[in-house]
Amino acid sequence: AEISNLAGGLVCEQVGVVPINKQLLLNEVCNKL
Repeated sequence: AEISNLAGGLVCEQVGVVPINKQLLLNEVCNKL
């Protein structure tokens, strides 16, 4: 659930419909957890 929340936060920072960047998500997870 924690990773899903981080992914949702990353997507909300973008404009329009965007795919989740795996590398960006991985970096965010490593920084937050």
